[in-house]
Amino acid sequence: MNFMTLIKVLTTLVFMLLLAIPISASTRSTKAFDHSVFHNVLQKYVNEFGYVDYAKLKSNRIELDSYIEALAQVSPNSSPSLFPDKNSKLAYWINAYNAFTLRGVIDNYPTKSVRDIHALYGFFWRIKFNAGGKKMSLRALENEIIRKFDEPRIHFAIVCASEGCPRLSREAYVAERLDAQLEAQAQKFINEERNVRIDTKTNTLHMSKIFDWFAEDFLVTLPGEKDKKQVTKYLKPYLSYSRRQTLEGLKNIKIEYTEYDWRMNDQARQDIVKNIIKK
Repeated sequence: MNFMTLIKVLTTLVFMLLLAIPISASTRSTKAFDHSVFHNVLQKYVNEFGYVDYAKLKSNRIELDSYIEALAQVSPNSSPSLFPDKNSKLAYWINAYNAFTLRGVIDNYPTKSVRDIHALYGFFWRIKFNAGGKKMSLRALENEIIRKFDEPRIHFAIVCASEGCPRLSREAYVAERLDAQLEAQAQKFINEERNVRIDTKTNTLHMSKIFDWFAEDFLVTLPGEKDKKQVTKYLKPYLSYSRRQTLEGLKNIKIEYTEYDWRMNDQARQDIVKNIIKK
């Protein structure tokens, strides 16, 4: 073997050795957090009206528990490289809230209301869930993390297992479609009579308590507005044309907030069964 041939052989061997060396963790490409398992849970146990079959979910909880475990391993706070933008972070936290709620309910099922799970709304502040190695309550997750995104449409996406809540979506939220998903949820919530009802006889706009409790979040999108009554301006773009025309036709409108309905969004409720059959 002459000198030039030896050089070629050695060069080839070095190249092959370099290919065999594992890429370091710092340079290895990272995968986005996978919400597909939670999506499967929603598809199986949430119906088209947003009600949950908690009895079946409790009996078949492996997938939900698996997703909860995945949430415990990483979060946007513990593993920021997996969540490169606002949408990926927010999608994670919304899904986490909804998954934790389902878990909290089936751990205490059967129950007629989350208010019956620990006293004084203890369901929201006494039960702790693990996100990326940090324990937190639903109240902390909502107020200290999710609401900090200054995205009022989250109030149409996070669901506290109650009739007064938005309808639980049958799909997990994902970064690449988050804006469209939130927009669809806002449209759906605001156009339900139970959440926004216009009474022309009494010149009254009846709104969900959500618009009362979180008025400041909606006013963020209305620069300069401080009066919570101005939340009506937030509603208008989402209302159907006929309902928007009706609302704009009212003068000196009165606003009343509907009493929040804390009954479970449970498919087992007989009144829900009857309403679904009618539809």
